[in-house]
Amino acid sequence: MAPYFAAILVTVGLSLVAETVLGSEGRVVTSRRLNLRYIATFCMTTVTLVLILMAGLRWMVGTDYGQYERNYVEYRDGFLTSLITFDEPGIRLLAVAASWINDDPAMMFFLAAVITVGLALRTYLRNTDGPIAFVLSLYILSASWHTSFNAVRQALAISLIFAAHRYIMQRRFLAYSVVVALATSFHLSAAVAILLYWIPFRKIRISGVLWIVVGTAMSFLAAEQILRFVLEITGLGVTAYVLRTVDPVRVLIALAPLALYASYSPKSTDDSKTWFYRNLAVWHAAISVPFSTSAYLYRYTLYTMIFMPLALAALTEFKQPLLRQWARVGIILLFGVVWYYEVSQTPDLNPFKWIWDRP
Repeated sequence: MAPYFAAILVTVGLSLVAETVLGSEGRVVTSRRLNLRYIATFCMTTVTLVLILMAGLRWMVGTDYGQYERNYVEYRDGFLTSLITFDEPGIRLLAVAASWINDDPAMMFFLAAVITVGLALRTYLRNTDGPIAFVLSLYILSASWHTSFNAVRQALAISLIFAAHRYIMQRRFLAYSVVVALATSFHLSAAVAILLYWIPFRKIRISGVLWIVVGTAMSFLAAEQILRFVLEITGLGVTAYVLRTVDPVRVLIALAPLALYASYSPKSTDDSKTWFYRNLAVWHAAISVPFSTSAYLYRYTLYTMIFMPLALAALTEFKQPLLRQWARVGIILLFGVVWYYEVSQTPDLNPFKWIWDRP
């Protein structure tokens, strides 16, 4: 677990420095602001490099690492065919690009990490006004970071969708649709992310909440039919993984932000952007309940999970600074305990092995 703890310490420590520096920028003379910006940029660049390098230089860490390693040659040589059939050609193009640099599956994993982690961190930083350390800590502790270890193709698709949500904010449906199509070239499940375009930009009314509750209950009752429908579309067979249910603790964590949503008192500084993130927390909770009946279905919640650090930052933006601080500390502790339990008990993630440990 040592590499994971080191990554968390670097992320939290340097993020706090950047947060402090940027927060004090308005209180210093103009001649010093540029130097402060350099410090913050250095801190965030270092965090980005640490998380990318750890993800990109791992070996046999992640559920499907071995499968991707074995499929590398097929990916590399099958790009043109997959482009014609649209059999997720994105990963194959990535393998081709890797072969031009160094014909080794390790290079494919490294390029995937650069795109996945790089896009995610860039998007967080562009959309975080203040609590940088809180948001980046949750990126790790909510499992979005090590999702790139376990589900390489889907993680690539998720990061593309996440980076493109600015088009949702700008109401540019065509541009967002193009990115969704690009994301499906890595993982066909990304097609469902088109629905994020219709997440509302204001607080959901009571009537809307009731409809969501009814829809969630009906979906839970029809979970078996939903699973059968998805399997028929994807052509996936029934496996132990498909039938495995999700840990109830994970579902409870998805539901917990609803309490914050219900208790949140709007402020004059609230805008459509922050309400978009808060409403995503409701959407995430709503789909987590019915999809928890299948580990395979639950992977669809990863498209909303990556937004949760921003959603929780918005949901804890209380008027009272002390309440805001303690709420965020409590959330970090909760996610931290669950993260430690999951990672430490998962042989595919712990112990962490580097690429130079490869025989």
